[in-house]
Amino acid sequence: MEEFTLNKKKKNTPFIVMGSTFLFLLIISTLILINLGNLYNEKKSADIITISEELHDQMYDTFMKNLSKVFTVKGIVENSNANIPDYTNVFREIFQTTNIRDIMIAPDCVIKDVYPKKAAQNLLGKSYLKDFPETLDVEDLCLKNTPVIFGPYEVDEYNMAIAAISPVFVQRGPERVFYGVVSVSVDFPQVLDELNFEKLTKKDIAYKIWRTNNLTKENYTLLESDNIGASNLNEYSRTFAKNYFSSTLLYTFSPSKIFFKTKAFYIIAICMLAFVILISAAVFYVVRGISAEEREKFIQVQSKLVETQEHTIFSLSNLVEYRDSDTGPVPRKFDGIIQKIINDLRDRIGVAAYEHGVLRHLKIHVPRTLSRFQTTRSLSSAC
Repeated sequence: MEEFTLNKKKKNTPFIVMGSTFLFLLIISTLILINLGNLYNEKKSADIITISEELHDQMYDTFMKNLSKVFTVKGIVENSNANIPDYTNVFREIFQTTNIRDIMIAPDCVIKDVYPKKAAQNLLGKSYLKDFPETLDVEDLCLKNTPVIFGPYEVDEYNMAIAAISPVFVQRGPERVFYGVVSVSVDFPQVLDELNFEKLTKKDIAYKIWRTNNLTKENYTLLESDNIGASNLNEYSRTFAKNYFSSTLLYTFSPSKIFFKTKAFYIIAICMLAFVILISAAVFYVVRGISAEEREKFIQVQSKLVETQEHTIFSLSNLVEYRDSDTGPVPRKFDGIIQKIINDLRDRIGVAAYEHGVLRHLKIHVPRTLSRFQTTRSLSSAC
């Protein structure tokens, strides 16, 4: 009879179960992180829509409150037919009610007068057609007869300004002809100090306010956050347009960080990984404990079977001795008795193994039939 042995695969079961558990939980955790990332980006997109609407409405109100005075200046110059040598007293009320930096009058687009007189004197004599970083589209300006946004441009070494420029037409005989332009400017970006851009920064939203020159098609940035860049512009970025006179300002907002670069992601990922490792380790120890219990049962069954084997061989040995004694051959009815003993052995092995639940792990070989010659010979040699 062969010796009972445990299945080798069974010894590796704890490691197989642990690996499978780890892989399964890792996949689930990855899917959860991806879903959290999508939720995060969707939340940022919703925040962008809400905040941007509020911000560009506030900016529009602030700009128009001051720059819309260009209509007043245009009307004064046109109504006077550009014949007033000094507009200081005329413009005084405008300066008292707004945050306007200066008013400029530029016949043929060359700056001739600046009000108040102490402001931006270094800009006198400069042409809007060639002496500024941006070129003024005079043809489009006259065609639309509507102010445009110009700048930001450098007033001096320390100050920047942004202006609204409007064409001026005066009466020359029977015709109204193009006289030049007038502009109203405000300090930039100080004019936007009342706007709460910090709210965007706190919510990890990057922003950029820009426009395109109709003549040159160049883009000019009015204001942008430090964390805006090509890497931030993605499917969750949003760009909104707002008309200021005949110019269009564009507002681009984008999450400054994608979810997988935020602190929240790293914290969640580390916690989930630790959870996966702990659960996998717990499963390993539980399964190993079950395997150890089965191994103990196996040893008990093996001991009982060895005891049964020894008892049976002893009985068979006595029978064979009796058969080969001097009294002569034993009647053939003893063959049935031998077969019965063998069957009894098989039954005992089966019952013992099944009682301990380990039969599936045992390799048992007991021949179902045994010839009279094979029986006596094998049992004799065993004894």
